[in-house]
Amino acid sequence: MKKRAFTIICLLFFSNAFLSSSLLSFKTYVPPERKKIKENVYEYIESPLYEGEEAGAFNPELGTPEAAVAKFMSSKARGDEAWKEALIPEYEWFERLRWKLETWAEWKVLKWQLREIQFNSQRSVYLTVFMEIEYKGETDSGEDEFELTLKNGKWLILTPPT
Repeated sequence: MKKRAFTIICLLFFSNAFLSSSLLSFKTYVPPERKKIKENVYEYIESPLYEGEEAGAFNPELGTPEAAVAKFMSSKARGDEAWKEALIPEYEWFERLRWKLETWAEWKVLKWQLREIQFNSQRSVYLTVFMEIEYKGETDSGEDEFELTLKNGKWLILTPPT
């Protein structure tokens, strides 16, 4: 009996340790390399297309504009609420953002890929993504852009695409 209890405890410990280390590995997001295509505009080189389980595989810190977008898109693919952490604080939300978020509430992200980034300043960027979404049983895809700002050392989304 004691041996069986010890075995069960060991299995639980190691499976929890494995799950924790697997989840922690998603904290770091490394954006793809980029090349300059014109003044202040860069395209991503060999940017992965995330789909299926991979579409929801990230929950990074907000150290880069790409990480903020990865957090938002992955959260929307998983269907959880982590996307809110990638937005500017709620007390700063404006009517246009609220409308966009109402639209996003009915979308499920199926695929996404970083395409291009445009630096407006050291604290402001537009990041273009390709995405495929599901809406009321139908799928749609295309490119659109996020607007992001650097605030208190974190990149945050001012407006998502719609």
